Amino acid sequence: MPEFDTELVLSAFQSFNEASAHMETAYHRLAEQFRSLSKELEETNQTLRRTVREKDRIGSHLRAVLESLECGVLVSDRAGVLTHKNAAAGEILFDDVRGFDDCAGLAELSHRCPELEAPLDVDGPSSYEATVKCGTLEKSLNVERRGLIGPKGVAGVEEGGAVFVIRDLTELRALERQAQQMERFAAMGEMALELAHEIRNPLGGIRLHVSLLESEPGLSANGVDSVSQIQVGIRSLNNAVSNMLSFGRPQPPRRVPTNVRELVDEVRGFLEPLTRERDVHVLVDGEGSSEPMPLDPDQLRQVLMNLWLNALNAMPTGGKLMVGLRIVGSMLEMNFQDSGPGLAPEVRERVFDPFFTTDRRGTGLGLAVASSIIHQHGGTIRAESEPGCGATFLINLPVTEEACAVTH
Repeated sequence: MPEFDTELVLSAFQSFNEASAHMETAYHRLAEQFRSLSKELEETNQTLRRTVREKDRIGSHLRAVLESLECGVLVSDRAGVLTHKNAAAGEILFDDVRGFDDCAGLAELSHRCPELEAPLDVDGPSSYEATVKCGTLEKSLNVERRGLIGPKGVAGVEEGGAVFVIRDLTELRALERQAQQMERFAAMGEMALELAHEIRNPLGGIRLHVSLLESEPGLSANGVDSVSQIQVGIRSLNNAVSNMLSFGRPQPPRRVPTNVRELVDEVRGFLEPLTRERDVHVLVDGEGSSEPMPLDPDQLRQVLMNLWLNALNAMPTGGKLMVGLRIVGSMLEMNFQDSGPGLAPEVRERVFDPFFTTDRRGTGLGLAVASSIIHQHGGTIRAESEPGCGATFLINLPVTEEACAVTH
């Protein structure tokens, strides 16, 4: 049996213990490093998660901002692929938004709006006017194209693509055209007012001489008839001039105690020659309308004249005109009912519009002026009619001092 070397065993055991201690120390050091790395990794992951959440929040916010814009926005990369687009761009460029949803690149949109592929101005944004046809509607657009800032801080398609801002200018252009038209109308209106004044002056002289001629003794029957026809023409022309002046330079009503029934009888007598010529039978029902009422007699006379002439023009070959007057509480109700052909719905809706007329000989101002005067008195006017059943114009006017003060 070989001799057992105690010292060698002890030495080996001591070496083992030292190696174990060293390994244990190394293990603890490694475990500590692992814990430290795990902590750093967890902190890094938390920071990354916060960054991702913040990025998602900012992305959602930017998408919400992008979708809330009224102008269209398109963003493309340098290859022309659309990376972002908002709903407004589709509504502007397409009559059917589903066609926009399927578009992935500028090339698919350029046939609708060639300005999207116009060359980019390296010195700044490029702005173009464009016209796009959406169904039956033709839209006027402004397209502004900017190069995106690339990774080197340089703007340009080659660096980072382009952003397009598309504005629908259709309504703006229509308003500009309307403003230009209104300017022309204003100039024409001023000219018409000047002409009206120039016509009214000699018209007064003509009326005076016709009155003198009418009183001339020994005037033949043909002469009397001619004088009557001239008077009808003078009254018609004078009424047209009055309408033009009232429409161009409306005046606030000057209220004085007014007998409405007397005004109706005055207008009836004034238009008697034309009424007789048209073979129109007139019936006036004036219940309680003889009481003095705070109205402008000149303006109300013009309203009555316009409504009366409108009814006579609707019955060129004869008919009936019923004029109703009655007091209901603090209001005067007036109605003019004719037996003419009536008004089509589309005509009835526009019958009070200035210059709207179905009579090629008319100015289209009579009912518009009547409506304006009634509204200035604090009243209302409306038309009721069915085709083939005549037309009725209904007026409500405040006729007491208290009611006039409230409506004013």
